[in-house]
Amino acid sequence: MSLGPPESWSRLNMRLDLPGTRRTSVATLRGIAAALLLLAATSAAAADFGAGVRAYNRGDYASAFREFRALAEQGNASAQFNLGLMYANGEGVPEDNRQAVFWYRKAAEQGDASAQFSLGFMYDNGEGVPEDDRQAVFWYRKAAEQGDAFAQSNLGLMYANGEGVPENNRQAVFWFRKAAEQGNALAQFNLGLMYDNGEGVPEDDRQAVFWYRKAAEQGDAFAQARLGFMYVLGKGVPEDDVRAYAWINLAAAQGNVNVERSRANLRQRMTPAQIAEGQALSRRLAARIESGSGGAAVSPSPGAQASPSGPSRDTVLRTQTYLARIGYDPGPLDGLPGRRTTEAVRRFQRDFGLAATGRISEELLALLMAVATAREKEPLEPKGSGSGFVVGSGSDVVTNHHVVDGCAKVTVSRAGESHDVRIRAADAAADLALLRASGPVGEAAAFSRSPRARLGE
Repeated sequence: MSLGPPESWSRLNMRLDLPGTRRTSVATLRGIAAALLLLAATSAAAADFGAGVRAYNRGDYASAFREFRALAEQGNASAQFNLGLMYANGEGVPEDNRQAVFWYRKAAEQGDASAQFSLGFMYDNGEGVPEDDRQAVFWYRKAAEQGDAFAQSNLGLMYANGEGVPENNRQAVFWFRKAAEQGNALAQFNLGLMYDNGEGVPEDDRQAVFWYRKAAEQGDAFAQARLGFMYVLGKGVPEDDVRAYAWINLAAAQGNVNVERSRANLRQRMTPAQIAEGQALSRRLAARIESGSGGAAVSPSPGAQASPSGPSRDTVLRTQTYLARIGYDPGPLDGLPGRRTTEAVRRFQRDFGLAATGRISEELLALLMAVATAREKEPLEPKGSGSGFVVGSGSDVVTNHHVVDGCAKVTVSRAGESHDVRIRAADAAADLALLRASGPVGEAAAFSRSPRARLGE
């Protein structure tokens, strides 16, 4: 009996929603960060920005718009981005995509990654500008190279679909992986699909299941359905109708008619006891997803699990990423607020004159983002140099922790070419750090068991 995979599982058919629906909170919180930092601003300008943020947060969009407009006209990139977002969402002004594009461009040309992503999205969808896939790719790439996961995900889609660039599944996988490792559910689903279909990578059912599960545990209905279907077929996992039913049931609950048909077909070959067990498992999974703790495969360390009212795993992961970027060692970048992450937050808070609570919040994340952006624009004095090894896909470099500890910016040079990298993970006790470039640095080091290593090993 065939369950018939839903039409919505067709290859790489998904797009992000409007930037405003995914970015509003980021823009607002960035405003809070700028008000706290007073970066490169007079006290009067900072007060105006703070007034705009407070007005926005209480729903007084007209007042917020006036404050942001004044600062945007003075060249404040965060205000320019917020202004573009308000035009795109029709907050405080009539919706006007042309004006949104105008202000996004102002901020994007100053290097603001969120504005670059949003401008790319406008070109991608022909909103406020004529649709132009090449321009979309141009701006997505600008943001993606700064680590913006949404831009990385969409750039992967452009490569997969051959839009604005020649179709290149390997590049699609490269960018999907970048975003997926930051917790982007859409990229996780699409990376799973690439492994499932053997496109850009060798076909690997276990890897497909791994990435489907990551996205499914974040509530992605397409990934939930696909993961359920893998259990039906026994691809990458043992065949298991109960688990299949649980995941397909979650996807069907989000309204996909085709998935509902597959669920009905699956029920026909299950016993009443199996159906009841599948429904119970589905409820447990739904509760875990709703609380932000993921599915059964997630095994956080004791005391490391965020509570339902605490920060989401994505917020914790992004906080860890920005802590590492500006030189605070958060431990593993795993999205779990463990002891080392808490200590890194406290050190950061003390350094910036804040109460050292160690608590992670959207406000803290926005502050970290603003600090990282400001530091990247400051002239930097070289701290020193060290050596490392290219590993993995060729964009990762392993070096000693002491080489990069406290650095605001790290550059890797090889064969006369320099690459800016970010600190992906760090372990001070082991004196190791993992760096990641936005593209391939070179061939990975070869490891040999021979007692005599040759050059390059």
